[in-house]
Amino acid sequence: MNTKSLKVIHSLCRSFAIKVLGELTRSKCCLCRRGEVVATAFGGSISLPHRLCPACFNKLRQPILTGYLLVQEKPVPFFCAGAYEGIFQSLIHKIKYQGEAALCFDLAIVLDKLTGEFLKPEINYLLLPIPLHPKRRRERGYNQCELLAKSLCRRKGKAALTYKPLLLRAKDTPPQHSLTRQERIANVKSVFALKKGAANTIKDRHVILLDDVLTSGATAHEAALLLLSAGAREVVVLTLARTIKKWDGLKTRPAPFETSALLGKGAHPP
Repeated sequence: MNTKSLKVIHSLCRSFAIKVLGELTRSKCCLCRRGEVVATAFGGSISLPHRLCPACFNKLRQPILTGYLLVQEKPVPFFCAGAYEGIFQSLIHKIKYQGEAALCFDLAIVLDKLTGEFLKPEINYLLLPIPLHPKRRRERGYNQCELLAKSLCRRKGKAALTYKPLLLRAKDTPPQHSLTRQERIANVKSVFALKKGAANTIKDRHVILLDDVLTSGATAHEAALLLLSAGAREVVVLTLARTIKKWDGLKTRPAPFETSALLGKGAHPP
């Protein structure tokens, strides 16, 4: 048996083991493994279980991180639900590497609150998830950004958001986390393309780009550049988390991020 076949078998066995373990522990919080999780009405028609207990979910109420990228000399604002550390880092790792796709339902609630910072009810926004290359999507079994986008649109039947997977990942590139800052920029150069006929849908529209983590900003910059070149009127970047690092030396670096209101009532920034 060759090495490629062994890798495929290993990947399938791992995915199966993760799913079985997930079912066996479904009633317990996937983070603390102690708190009870409950089913909740979702989208007005179905009931889905949370994967986080109330105590762990409350830890997601963190300062919102905002700023902007410069794309074609135009400011593209970004909004992040928290810092890429602690609970956000743990949950994103569980979604991406441990098969905990159901966590996207919990995190969509956080994104739902975050969109209140910029959504204008009179505008119907296009919600575009950052795509995975088909090879990596097959390996993982799903694209977490697509699941987050679908879940977000189902929250309260949001009329202001229309889910449209119009972007394609044209190249299979190495993961960004393994690269230096300058390598990240080169790695995503011309990596995205539009689906056939997508330009007509994007023209003059307000677009929200959804990703899980904002690090150097290179991925978001490249996708926003493509959308603006296709005629998008506005692009906003929405992510779960942002790495807290200086972005020195990048033309696309944002202004220093601002700490605005915490998610939830009665909270104030430090």
